[in-house]
Amino acid sequence: MSSWRVRGEEGREYIWRKACQMSLTQPFTYHSLSAEVGLAPDTIRTICRAWEEAGKLVRVPSERKLVHLEVPRHLNDQAIRISVRPADTPQDRMWRVIRKLTSFDPRDVAMYANCPEVEVSEEAALEYCRVLFRSGYLRALRKAVPGQKPPIYQLIRNTGPRAPREKRIRAVWDENLGKITHLPEGMPT
Repeated sequence: MSSWRVRGEEGREYIWRKACQMSLTQPFTYHSLSAEVGLAPDTIRTICRAWEEAGKLVRVPSERKLVHLEVPRHLNDQAIRISVRPADTPQDRMWRVIRKLTSFDPRDVAMYANCPEVEVSEEAALEYCRVLFRSGYLRALRKAVPGQKPPIYQLIRNTGPRAPREKRIRAVWDENLGKITHLPEGMPT
């Protein structure tokens, strides 16, 4: 099985983030991480063994024969943290997450942006990523496979710390003329 993610540091960073994410809830196996990132178990085993030798992963005792691994807490604490600011909106938090990640899927955005003060669902993250993609802020590194794999995006237009937002503009559309006949003041026609 091959994937774009195995190429270079960006691929390893993506796999590392998934390992950190999985370690937050329970230890993982080569096969569970393999299924999460879409790479062959042998490839994941090779990567994980190198991380284990470097002290980035530790084995967790298990009654089963499978090797169970986790990222030590002191290393996993370096996972992306997005601080809560007064009057934060879900778009603000998602934009800050997107600006920090090199590649991501909407689940990553929802996971890192969600907090007790500002709830961000996977559906909201998916819709925000779609808006940014249509607007030219994101590039799709992998298309979605409906029901199986989410799309993978990369930020290509970082315009600053304030989140781009989709706005609704009230206008008058004349079906007879087939055009907009009135826009709010200051809008180009």
